[in-house]
Amino acid sequence: MGDRTHLWKRIYDRLLSLYPAEFRDEYGKEMVTDFDERMRTESPLSLWPRILVDLAITAPKEHMDMLMQDLRYAYRSLRHAPVFAGVITLTLALGIGANTAIFSVVHAVLLRGLPYRDSAKLAIIWSPNRLLNIGLDELPTSAGDFYDWQTQSRSFSEMAAFRGRPFNLSGTGDTPIRVNAITASGDFFRLFGISPALGRPFTREEDSPGKRQVAVLSNALWRRQFGADPNIIGKSIQLNGETHTVIGVMPREMRFPQGAELPAFYGFAAQPDVWVPFGFSPEERRNRGTHNILVVARLRPDESLAQAQSEIEALQAHIASEHSDGSRGWGAHVVSLREQSTGGAKHTLLVLLAAVSLVLLIACANVANLLLARASARRKEIAVRQALGASRVRLVRQLLTESVVLSFGGGLAGLLLAAGLTRAIVLLSPPGIPRIEQIAINGWVLAFSACLSVVTGVLFGLVPAFHISRVAVADSLKQGGGRGSVSSGDTARRLFIVGEVTLAVMLLIGAGLLVRSFIRVLGVEPGFEPGSTLVMEVGLPPAKYRDPSQQSAFFDRALARLRNIPGVQTVGAVSSLPLTNNESLDTLSVEGQPQRPGQALLCDTRLTGGAYFEAMGIPLFHGRLLTLADQMNTLPVAVVNETLARQIFPDRDPIGQRMKFGDAGGKQPWMTIVGIVGDVRNTSIEQKPRPQIYMPYHQAPTAFLNIVLRTAVAPATLTGAVRREIATLDPDQAVANIRTMEQVVSAAVATRRFITLLLTLFAVLALLLSTIGLYGVVSYTVARRTGEMGLRMALGATRGRLLGMIVGQGLRLTLVGIARGLGGAAVLKKLLESLLFGVNALDPWSFGGAILALLVVTALGCFLPARRAANTDPLKALRQE
Repeated sequence: MGDRTHLWKRIYDRLLSLYPAEFRDEYGKEMVTDFDERMRTESPLSLWPRILVDLAITAPKEHMDMLMQDLRYAYRSLRHAPVFAGVITLTLALGIGANTAIFSVVHAVLLRGLPYRDSAKLAIIWSPNRLLNIGLDELPTSAGDFYDWQTQSRSFSEMAAFRGRPFNLSGTGDTPIRVNAITASGDFFRLFGISPALGRPFTREEDSPGKRQVAVLSNALWRRQFGADPNIIGKSIQLNGETHTVIGVMPREMRFPQGAELPAFYGFAAQPDVWVPFGFSPEERRNRGTHNILVVARLRPDESLAQAQSEIEALQAHIASEHSDGSRGWGAHVVSLREQSTGGAKHTLLVLLAAVSLVLLIACANVANLLLARASARRKEIAVRQALGASRVRLVRQLLTESVVLSFGGGLAGLLLAAGLTRAIVLLSPPGIPRIEQIAINGWVLAFSACLSVVTGVLFGLVPAFHISRVAVADSLKQGGGRGSVSSGDTARRLFIVGEVTLAVMLLIGAGLLVRSFIRVLGVEPGFEPGSTLVMEVGLPPAKYRDPSQQSAFFDRALARLRNIPGVQTVGAVSSLPLTNNESLDTLSVEGQPQRPGQALLCDTRLTGGAYFEAMGIPLFHGRLLTLADQMNTLPVAVVNETLARQIFPDRDPIGQRMKFGDAGGKQPWMTIVGIVGDVRNTSIEQKPRPQIYMPYHQAPTAFLNIVLRTAVAPATLTGAVRREIATLDPDQAVANIRTMEQVVSAAVATRRFITLLLTLFAVLALLLSTIGLYGVVSYTVARRTGEMGLRMALGATRGRLLGMIVGQGLRLTLVGIARGLGGAAVLKKLLESLLFGVNALDPWSFGGAILALLVVTALGCFLPARRAANTDPLKALRQE
C-alpha cells in the first residue's frame, strides 16, 4: 500500500511542477499536506476527480491566462486549416460517437443500479435437480419447499414467490385484451421496498383463497388502458372472468419481473401489466410435486451471498430428507438479482464494447498520423518559436491544447452521431437485452463522452507533440520546407499504420466469424414451413371454463369456424409454438425398458389439435397423425418425433409401443405411439431437438393453446376476420400476440442478428479508417519525395516500376499489420467462442476473407497516390526541388 501511495504522490508532485514557481511556493506546501491527509482516508477513485478540480480552481491568474492564450492560438491555427480540422473532427466523431452509443447501452444494462431498495441484497433462488439430466440449473421450486425456506431460513430477511400467467382483461373497452399478469405471494412488494404511486400493495392477509380478488396495476397499463385515472383505486376489473378490486398502481420503475431478466424458456413478458396474490389454499402450500414458482429474496444486512448459499443448501438437504417423495434431488442455488438480470446480455455487450474501443484506437492512430504530417510541415514555425525562447514544455502544452480542442469538436459531433445510433440500437435490439427502455444519452453518458474526448485528445496528441518539440532549431531554420528529406516521424507514422491494420484485422476476423455463424443459423432447417402461416394465442379464463370438456369444446368450435374463413387452407392448435423457447419437460417410462437410477428419460410434451402438423408443414414419416377420433374416452395415443424414436427404440419399430409419464408403476395412463413426425427446433434454431411427444388436447384438456392457420393469402390480412370469429364464440375472449410464423423465426435469431450487424458495422468502419490512414501516409510520403520520383524517371524508371514500388511499400506495412493481427486474433477465440454456431474459431474462410478484404482495399488506397506520382512530369518535379 505504501508503494502505491508513493506513486500517487509522485504523480501529484508532477502536476504541481507544471505550475509557476511562485504558485508552488505559496500554495504547494499546504496542498501537499492536504493531499497526504486525504490519501490516508480516501480511495484514489474518489479522491482524484476532486484534486483535479482543486488544481483548476486554485490555479493562479497567470496560469489561466496562459491557457486562454493557448486556446486562442489553437483556434487561429485550426481556422486556417479547415479541411484538416474537418477531417480530424469527422474521424474522431465516428470513434467517439460509436463508443458513446455503446456505453449508453452498457450503462443502462450493466452499470446502472436496479431501482429497488438496497438492490445489492436481492437474489433469486433456483432449484437445480441433480437427478434430471437436462443441462439446466435455473429450475423453479415447489410451493412446499418455498414456504419452508420462508419460515426456516435465517440468511434472508424477506422472501417472496411469483410466476407469470396471461390473463384476459375485459369490461374496460370494446374488446377484451390480454395482459401479462404476475401472481405472487403476499410479501412480494414489501421485499422490493417500492411504494405504490397510488393506493397500496396487497398483503399476506390478502394472499389467501377468500381474499385474493385484489389487483395492483403497472404504471404502463394504468396509463394505456385506464387513461391514468386518478380515481382508479377501489374500482372493479374483470381478470379471467373474475372480479378484482384495484387497490394500487405501481410507479414506472417497478417492472419486475421483466422477461429479459429471467431465462427465456419461462416465457415472461417484456413487462408485467398487473400483479395479483397467489391465494394458495393450505393444501397447495404443502404441494411438493409441482415445481412451478420462482423465488426472490432479500439477504440480511450482515449476510453475504456465499453464507446464504451455504445455509439454504443445508436447509434444502434437510427438507429433501424429510420429504423424499416430492423434494428428493431438488437443491437450492442463490444468484444475485443483478447478475441474474444482466447475465444473458453481459457477454454480448462486452464484446461490442471491446470492438468499438478498437475502432476508437484506430481513429486515434489515424489522427496522430495526420498531426505528425502537419507537425512536420510546421517544423520551421516551431523552430522559430524555440529560437524566440519558448520552452519545450510550453510547446508540448500548446500542441496538446490543439489536440484537445480537436477532440472536443469530435466529441460534440460524436454526441450527435451517438444520439442517432442509440435510437437505432434501441429499435434494432432483441428482446433479450434487459432495461432497453432506459437506454438514453443521460448525464453519465455525457460525462463519459467528455472524459473520452479529453483522453482521446491527449492520447493522439502526445506523440506528435513530443516529436515536433525535439526539432533541431538550426537545421529546421536552414531547411526550405523539408521536401526531399526523410523525417524522423516516418517511423512513427508507419508504426501507427501497422497498429491500425492489426486492429482492423482482428475486427474483420471477428465480424467474419459472426457473419459465417449467422449464415449457418439461417441455413438450419427448423423442421416446419414458416411461410403463409398466421399464429395467435388463446387463453380461456378458468372461472368461465372450469370443466375440461368445456375447454376442449371451445377450441373445437374455434378451429371449425376459423377453417371456414376465406383464404384459410388448414387450421391447427398447439400448446407451445416452435422457436419460442418454451418447453414442458416430463420424465418418461417405456413399457418393457427398466429405468436406470439417476438417468430419467426426459421429453418435451406438446398438446395439439386440428390439422396442426399440416398447418405447420411438419412431415409424417411413419404411422398416422392425431385425429378428432382421439377423444378422452378412447385409447390414449401419442405421436413422437424422430429423435425420441431413434433414442428410445433404436432397434425396433416404435409404432404400437407404449409409454407413460413418470414411473412405470405410477398412476399415469399408458400411451400408445401411433405416428412418427419430423424433428422440430422448438427451443431455438441453435439447439438440437429434444425427444418430443405430441398428445391430442382432447385427452389432456388445457385452457391455453396457440392457433395456427395456413393461408392461401397474405396471413396478416386475416387478423380482423380471426378476431371477429373468436368474438362470435365468446365476446369476452381475448386473442393475443397475432403474428406470422416468419416473424417468430425472425425473433428467434434477433440477438445473433443484432450483434452480427453491429460488429460488422464496426469492422467496416475500422477497415475504412485504416485505408484512409494508409492513403494519407502514402500520399504524404509521395508528396515529400516528388524530387526523388522525378530523378528516378529521368534516369529511366518506368511508370509501372514506380507504381509497383509505391504500392509495394504500402502493402508491406499492411502485411506486417496482418501478421500481427493474426496473432491478436487468438485473443478473439475465447471472446467469441460462445457466440459462434457451426463455425470453428479458427475458421480459414473468415481469416482468409479478412486478409483479402484488407489487401484489396489497402492496395486501392496505395494505388491512387502511386498513380498520381507515376504520372508526374520529371522536369517539373526537378524544377520544384
